[in-house]
Amino acid sequence: MSRETGPKRSGSNSVDLAGELAKDADVRELPSGSRLALLTLRVPLTDERKTSVPVTVWDPTRSVATARAGRRAEVTGRVVRRFWRGADGAALSRVEVVADRVRIR
Repeated sequence: MSRETGPKRSGSNSVDLAGELAKDADVRELPSGSRLALLTLRVPLTDERKTSVPVTVWDPTRSVATARAGRRAEVTGRVVRRFWRGADGAALSRVEVVADRVRIR
């Protein structure tokens, strides 16, 4: 099949981000024994403005688990939206990046 007549992709879900950590890594151990690190990556929108992006890292390396605010980080991953119910029963959601690779500088 040629490129022109082949099936069209409906899209992809891959993101590469580079910025600085807005706060120290928050490492949590789940009842299953799995660990995750929650990062907040501050990335530029424009020369003057930045936005914070939540990043989840499953089974973080030591360098990720001990990362401190202000450190530079590069993240490759995918965008996901999680849904859950709050204590009051209200439906809640959050968009975040689930990291496949994190490099702390």
